[in-house]
Amino acid sequence: MGCKNCKSTLQTNQLNSNNLDFALTKAISQDDMHQLKDCIKDVYSHYSADAVFFDSYELKCKNLTLNCLSLCLIIGASKCFKMLLKIGSSLTRMEKILWMQQIDPMRVLAAKGYTKIMKIYLPAYLANQRRNPSETFNKESDDAVWQECYIHTATRYLMLPLVYYFYKNFENKQDVPEEFDVHSQRNTLRENCALIACRKGSLPLIKLLYEFCHADFNAKNILGENAVIICLRGLLESKNESFHNCIAYLVDTVQIDISYRYEEMLFLAEDERIVKYLEKKLENQGILATKLNLPNITIEQTPSINFTLSHKLKEALSLTKNSVFSLSDASILI
Repeated sequence: MGCKNCKSTLQTNQLNSNNLDFALTKAISQDDMHQLKDCIKDVYSHYSADAVFFDSYELKCKNLTLNCLSLCLIIGASKCFKMLLKIGSSLTRMEKILWMQQIDPMRVLAAKGYTKIMKIYLPAYLANQRRNPSETFNKESDDAVWQECYIHTATRYLMLPLVYYFYKNFENKQDVPEEFDVHSQRNTLRENCALIACRKGSLPLIKLLYEFCHADFNAKNILGENAVIICLRGLLESKNESFHNCIAYLVDTVQIDISYRYEEMLFLAEDERIVKYLEKKLENQGILATKLNLPNITIEQTPSINFTLSHKLKEALSLTKNSVFSLSDASILI
């Protein structure tokens, strides 16, 4: 639906607002610049040639109230996003609409890996941070999601192109903002991108961070755990075969020191292949230790992390181009 003043004027000019809702949503959900141009022409001919119209016109999507630019950002319609900015749509207005619903636009981009929109939005975001360094964007919240950097969100969601973009964008620059610093350990577990990738068991991400981003795999988390131990923790949580190759890469290529807390390492290893692999590697270093002969040891539990998301942020993260268009056809957009 549109804002009341806009709807009233549109009805006066016999332009059906429901049709406009559908036309705008269809154009944006398909990221079709030609369709969007037609919508813009219709608006300009029936209502106003002022881009403010598109900043104030409301689209109701599930429980979210969005304007055109914020819808583009949430579903990754980069072509339409760029076009709307070109005709004068306001990033500030978009941010206000989203933040009023507890939706962090940068968090959405990081979680969804929308690199094309990030390349447009990040310079404006950084410029605003320089102008308003004390602006917190509600990050005083105790929720864990607010305690992790944006680059950590992209890493946790396995958004490799975006992680690499962050790294390259700030490569060789001084005073890299912590939100985008591949080396930052500002989160509950004090894990940098390298350690997060180990916990996720993503070999492509581990390789990207080690071979191209020069991430520090020798870092330790808040429990003093190294990359191999964290990887074993991740395997216990997900039981994914990919962890086997990750551990071998960490030991053979990255050369993580497996003599460090090796008893704890063997205790956490449950897969027989991994146990034998680690025992053999320890033996090569002169450490004759086996999982069967471990002494009684106490393993510190990993602190429970609940990545609490607001209901509307969850909705924003769940929306895609396809779902928005199909839902609009089923009268979800009203």
